[in-house]
Amino acid sequence: MMLSTACFGQASNQTLTIWVIPSEQFSPAESLRGKDIRPKIEEFNRRLEGTRVRVLNTEEPLAQKLTSWNPEFSVPNGSIVLGQQRTVEALQSFARDHKVNIQVRFVTWDEAFDLLNSSRNPDHLPDVAQIGSTWAAYFARQHLIQPHPDWQNHRGHWRDVGSTPASALPYTSDVRLLFYWKRLPTEAPDAPEFHLNASSWESIVNSIRASPSAGDTLVLPTGRTLNLLHDYILLSRAGGGEFLTRGWLGPRVDLTSHKASFVPEFLARNARAEPIPGEPRRFVTFPESGHEEVVQFFVNGGYRATLEPANFVDRWHRDFVERWPHERHFWDYASAVVPPVTFKGGSELVVLKTPRDPTLAFALADFLASDPTNVLAQAGFLPAQIPGYGIDALVQPMSKFETTQEPQEFVKEVQKAMDQGQKYPDEDFWPVAIESKEALESLQRVWRRMGEGDVPAMRSAAKDAEWTINTRINWFYATVDRLARDWQIITCVFLVAVFVAAYLYIKRMRADRRLILLLQLDRAHRHDAGKFLGDNLTRLSARAKDETWPVAQVVRAVSEIGEHFTKKLVPHISDVASHQLHELQGKPSQVSLADVILKAFDGACFVFEAREMAAVKDINFMVGNLPEYRLNKFPFAAVVVFEEWLFNCVKDVYAYRRPNAIISAEVENRNICVYSPGRLDEDQLAILLAKPAAEKAVNSHQGLPLIRNILHYAYGIKAQVNWDDEKQATRFSVRLPIKKMGDQGK
Repeated sequence: MMLSTACFGQASNQTLTIWVIPSEQFSPAESLRGKDIRPKIEEFNRRLEGTRVRVLNTEEPLAQKLTSWNPEFSVPNGSIVLGQQRTVEALQSFARDHKVNIQVRFVTWDEAFDLLNSSRNPDHLPDVAQIGSTWAAYFARQHLIQPHPDWQNHRGHWRDVGSTPASALPYTSDVRLLFYWKRLPTEAPDAPEFHLNASSWESIVNSIRASPSAGDTLVLPTGRTLNLLHDYILLSRAGGGEFLTRGWLGPRVDLTSHKASFVPEFLARNARAEPIPGEPRRFVTFPESGHEEVVQFFVNGGYRATLEPANFVDRWHRDFVERWPHERHFWDYASAVVPPVTFKGGSELVVLKTPRDPTLAFALADFLASDPTNVLAQAGFLPAQIPGYGIDALVQPMSKFETTQEPQEFVKEVQKAMDQGQKYPDEDFWPVAIESKEALESLQRVWRRMGEGDVPAMRSAAKDAEWTINTRINWFYATVDRLARDWQIITCVFLVAVFVAAYLYIKRMRADRRLILLLQLDRAHRHDAGKFLGDNLTRLSARAKDETWPVAQVVRAVSEIGEHFTKKLVPHISDVASHQLHELQGKPSQVSLADVILKAFDGACFVFEAREMAAVKDINFMVGNLPEYRLNKFPFAAVVVFEEWLFNCVKDVYAYRRPNAIISAEVENRNICVYSPGRLDEDQLAILLAKPAAEKAVNSHQGLPLIRNILHYAYGIKAQVNWDDEKQATRFSVRLPIKKMGDQGK
């Protein structure tokens, strides 16, 4: 049950607007007697004239809905609204005492939440709202409700909702009971009694099974209402399961564990039996109908037992008295027990952030919670602010002519249900996720499979329902669900992202390698300069001093060095450096492999001559089959590599006085091989073959690290060095990306 109120206005013209869910019970048979609702509406409005209360449902445009059928109550809407006489009287009393005008709108549970949730215009919202107990946290998160104005000193029974203090007032309570016929209405008052053992769901089914009447069944309606959720949670908890839990990934519901599914699967297996071949009998039935339709059949004796809220007893009693006003006693036929596990729900009153006078709005809420006309208690809605929940007021009219203890037994059962009932947690997602249309539809499929007795299909439906709810309350499930539904798009996006990331990574790697290569080439040029700058002039000075050269001879020697620099070394270095810059800028040089090696040999000779101040002689350099090939990838970086190696070869020839030395270069199996006299020792070979990242500062053989590093960053390769016994020479081999001169492409 839900009630909401809104208030705006000041002084004598101040107005409170309330929305309230009908609390007064009515008989469907009685409501259907009126063939014309319109005259009754007009009469109802005439009685309100001169009072401070208006019923918005009986005024346009809402009055148009009064003639339509209400599926929740199985009566016309007009019968519901026009039956709320005592509620209107209570509001008239408050209006008189506080000199305030009240507008009331009666709404149903099916429409209440959507009406409150969809209206963001204060003019369309009520001031005070009776909401479902599971809705408070959601509306608090939406900042729609406000705390009591003096909550620190006079909070009364108002409870905190999240971070909003004293903002919800418990109004009505809802517990479920198993109502059953001790004697069917067709039986005599002294017929043997039927007793329902509700200690477990197994004992409940066995009680129905033991009944001699083959038509006895327990009915669990499966129409798509919130009762689908409440009833299923009862079954789930009865097996020891916990419907909602919180873990490190967040909240999740459990419908599939052994404990959660134990009772539903038991009912699926045992709801139907065939004691006699060809004569099946049903112990539990699951009609796809609402509770209102089911109870109409139940009160006629169509079912032996049903699961209903405690207030159903008032409806049942009035129907029974109408049928047998004097000759039968209600408690000789009716009884109720607490199911194995029950829940405790209900409604609460909240004040929305719309009234100009919140104090008056809170006063109205407190007034309604006091149940001034006893209408809630007598209708069985168990007002939360009344001692004993008003149960005595509920059963007192039913026990007026009774002499048995049955009414007090019923009171005990209701109190037991209130004591044992577990409240739903305050979760802001509850009404929009767990009570959502999609969640109820998925639960309805579970109920259908249960009724069919198809346990495997029911497990599958429970798994789907669990997933449907969890994707709405848990970020992890929502993410996985989105991935599962949009996997094609996500896969495409992922592949594009991987491609872009790979492209950027490769581009970055290439840029880094080119930068390092540029630094290595710059280091090579500085290394070349270090080979001769200073040493040659120092040696020249020392020799001139020792040999007492005349000034003219010294000048001539210095001039020769300068001429060597000007005509040979500097042009060579400038040409190589210029082409290297172009190569690193993406402008490939078209150079034959023979030109690369010859330019490297010339450079080695120029550096040696600048260092030693002597021409290179007695060395035969042969290029073999190199003219048949070309190298388009960083050819001038290769010039530096081979220049460094050939410089060491020339040094070795002169250091060890090798006359008529032969240095040759040729292509063997796509490898460029340089053969030269002399050997590398183990330390030198280790430097050449080490990884660039493992480079350490060395004091000698600086050309070998340059060869190694340039080969790595320019071509991603290592040099191979070994002794060739046949040629009696050291073989320096590198596998560069060379092409035949006639081949197309790079």
